[in-house]
Amino acid sequence: DAVVAHSFGGAAVPLAMAQVGFAPGRAVLLAPAGSPWDFVTLFGNTVGLPPARREGMLRVVERRVGRVAAEL
Repeated sequence: DAVVAHSFGGAAVPLAMAQVGFAPGRAVLLAPAGSPWDFVTLFGNTVGLPPARREGMLRVVERRVGRVAAEL
């Protein structure tokens, strides 16, 4: 039982472990995003998303993982 995650998944795995009790035997995180908020900003800038779309992505992340994740 293990999980391997990269980028945004690398940020999501520790959140799942801390907040919902996800407990893999081992975890490998490859270049994890610093935070969901940093990832959305970088991704949005890279692909040229308008600010309103980036804000929409952030609202979706907050609904799924909660605002507390912004402070991790």
